[in-house]
Amino acid sequence: LGAELRKSTKENTTRQLPNIRILKDDRVYSWHIVIKPGSPATLVIITETEVGKAEAVEHVVSGAPNDQNDEYIRSLEAELADVKGRLQFAIEDLESTNEELQSSNEELLSANEELQSSNEELQSLNEELHTLNTEHQLKIKELVELNDDLNNYFRSVDIGQIFLDTSLNIRKFNTAASSAINVIENDIGRPIYHISNNIKYDHFIPDLEAVLHSNAVIEKEVSLANGRQMLMRILPYLTRERYTRGVIISFVDITELTQLNNIIRGVLNSNPSVILAFAADRERSNIVDFTVTTANHAAKIFLPDGDGIGLSLQRDLPLLASEGFFERFKEVVETNTNINVDIYFSSIDIWYNLVAAKMMDGVVATLTDITTKKVSEEKIRKSYVELITVKDNLKLINEQLENKVTERTRALAASEERFRLVARATNDALWDWDLINNKTWWGETFYKLFGYEDVTDETDRKFWLEKIHPDDRQRVQTSLHLAVNSNKTQWSQEYRFLRENGTYAHILDRGYILHDEFDTPYRMLGSMFDLTELKQAEQQVASSIAQRKFLAESMPLIVWTADKDGQLNFVNRQFELYTGVSYRDALGEGWKKLVQPQDLPDLLLKFEYSLSKKKDFSQELRLLHRSGEYRWNILRAQVSRNESDELIDIVITISDIHEHKVMNELLEKKVMERTSKLKELNQALEVSNHDLLQFASVASHDLQEPVRKIQMFTKLLSDKFSSEFSPTATNYLEKIIHASGRMKLLITDILNYSRLSSTENRFENTDLGNLLQDTLEDFEIVIREKAATIKSDPLPAMEVIPGQIRQVLHNLISNALKFTKENTAPEIAITCVPVAALDFQADPDPRGRFYRLEFADNGIGFDEQFATDIFDLFKRLHSKDRYEGTGIGLAITQKIVEKHNGIIKGDSKVGFGARFIIILPAKQELHHPNQ
Repeated sequence: LGAELRKSTKENTTRQLPNIRILKDDRVYSWHIVIKPGSPATLVIITETEVGKAEAVEHVVSGAPNDQNDEYIRSLEAELADVKGRLQFAIEDLESTNEELQSSNEELLSANEELQSSNEELQSLNEELHTLNTEHQLKIKELVELNDDLNNYFRSVDIGQIFLDTSLNIRKFNTAASSAINVIENDIGRPIYHISNNIKYDHFIPDLEAVLHSNAVIEKEVSLANGRQMLMRILPYLTRERYTRGVIISFVDITELTQLNNIIRGVLNSNPSVILAFAADRERSNIVDFTVTTANHAAKIFLPDGDGIGLSLQRDLPLLASEGFFERFKEVVETNTNINVDIYFSSIDIWYNLVAAKMMDGVVATLTDITTKKVSEEKIRKSYVELITVKDNLKLINEQLENKVTERTRALAASEERFRLVARATNDALWDWDLINNKTWWGETFYKLFGYEDVTDETDRKFWLEKIHPDDRQRVQTSLHLAVNSNKTQWSQEYRFLRENGTYAHILDRGYILHDEFDTPYRMLGSMFDLTELKQAEQQVASSIAQRKFLAESMPLIVWTADKDGQLNFVNRQFELYTGVSYRDALGEGWKKLVQPQDLPDLLLKFEYSLSKKKDFSQELRLLHRSGEYRWNILRAQVSRNESDELIDIVITISDIHEHKVMNELLEKKVMERTSKLKELNQALEVSNHDLLQFASVASHDLQEPVRKIQMFTKLLSDKFSSEFSPTATNYLEKIIHASGRMKLLITDILNYSRLSSTENRFENTDLGNLLQDTLEDFEIVIREKAATIKSDPLPAMEVIPGQIRQVLHNLISNALKFTKENTAPEIAITCVPVAALDFQADPDPRGRFYRLEFADNGIGFDEQFATDIFDLFKRLHSKDRYEGTGIGLAITQKIVEKHNGIIKGDSKVGFGARFIIILPAKQELHHPNQ
């Protein structure tokens, strides 16, 4: 049955097995079996027929012919032959399969060896990936902190900001923006044109779309529904590749600024002087014109119709251009110097005082009408010219007399008697000073002129010096010594000289210095001319009451005068215009009614003190304006004294500073509020910095503890069981030791880097040469092994933190010894020169306040494109397998240099060595903790 089943399945044919005898329960049955192959199963049909009892059937069978048995035997033999063939075929298949399995086994063994090698490489790669993962975790932490900083920044600033994508859907916003756009957290992702806003502006959405498509920036001042003024700025959101990925909207509250601008505009328009502000127009950085940006009402005399904003100086303001204003303004902008000059405009017959100063890239100019002042000066000048003419005549006569005296002196130097005759012939007090013996001879006129008794012919110079007025003594003595010691031939000086009666005379003293053949001064001859009467005449002209009143009336300030008893005797016209009080009502005690009652007592005390001590004073007080309002004014009082130091009168000027006072009080309030906030932030920052340092110290200790244990136990394994390890295990152990060493060094460097922010270190005057020698001793073995050559200029003493600067020297020298070429001895050159400025391009200056340090080597160098990247934390240009290190050294170096208020840079070419330049201040005066 089994053979027929297999044959039917193999040949896919229907097979029949007839007359199969079955013995069951002493009875014989005949089975007819039909086998029909199919899918998924084979159908077997059995038809059973009872033949009879077993004995009868056996008898029948035994008596039957053998044909049927032979056929069955032949069937069995055929089946047996078929099974044998199949077995033989199966044996051959098995032998072939066995050979294939042996070949596969050999391939598997080879693949297993390759897998073991790959496994080692993967383990090494896994270590590098672990290190890289750590660095990535740090970067991720920094990014998270940065993201938190940005979120806190957006939350803390008063500037409203909204970020939109290219479909104008809201991506991000801060709370300050909700005053302009009614946006909440749930609105993120919604289009902004679905959100209501408080902006009184109809082109808001079109402006957003215009910026999105043109990449232009739109800036407008808009009003909100609550009356606040906002500066709205719309600009494209650009990626690093300069692609536009949306729009940024910012709102800056300029309400106070607008109000302040209106106040300033009011102050400008209330000023009677012409005030103009100009912006420079440039072509290729050259100034070609100036454009008006601001003008007050008084400036309309120079402007065409309108406010004048945007007008060209040379094209639209011919009255100013014709007087050379363009050249003057250009000089102010380019040289950053102020000008103060009087200009006469002949076309309008007005004198103006021009004051111009630089303001950003432009000029602000004030033109004050001084026509009245000029007329007054001209009258004074005419009177003064007459006085000067008299004075010049007297000086001419004096010079002629001095020339004659000089000629006589030179001619009669050997004859003392003839010299005295010359002294008697002149009204000047003649003197002869023997510089070698310090003896002075005085002519007879000296004693007559000043009333002293002629006790002796010669005195020392101290006698003359003690008679000079104390206020003039130092000046006269200094000028005299300068003339003698600088080999001058003449000397002159005006001063006050004490007479015998206790009064002072105004003296013009002139002397001639004689030199010997070695050009050494040995004698000095001179004369003293009495200028007292001339000075009195000048003082009388200068103190003319009529002139002073005329000047007072022409001034734009309130002017009072009071006598020596403090009684008010004059007020100018400006006082009446300002207070509405007449001249007569203000005289005597009437002016006191105009002073605010709270300010009057303090003013009277200062007034009495000024009268008694003859001292000037000033006071801010509130004065009653004609409008009925008390306005702040600044009162300045100046006393006038005669030659005897007696009080003549007091001149008082008063200026209105009300707007300035109110503005200052507002600004002071703002400054105090801002100062308070800054103090709070500073305290919080100090606490955070202290906590960070504590965390760094604790974290470093906790991290170093397991690293030390790893190093200790791997060292024990290496020392005690290294002989039992396979080469692969030994290699793994060496990698663990090397990695733990790098980990410890990395922790130490991170701790050092975090400690640089501490302010506990103090600057000390330190010899950098000694620090360099100590550093080189640390590298003594490496220098000897590599046959390195180190040359250094003498290094100066500077104010530094010694430990940190030693760390800088250590890092730079360590890098120079580490990154060296093969088969080339390292060469390191250290130079130091003083320079004038904190600039890499500064020229050497022996008196410079900074020092430029250069560290150059002949090592492998680096690509110039990494000149700034090498100072980044954990930045490495080479793998750690080639050169050891953590990538923190140069970051620490840069941070130390910046803490010393210096700068550092590096430059190099691959294969040509590297050079690092450091510029540090010699002294840190402004950075000591106690300052």
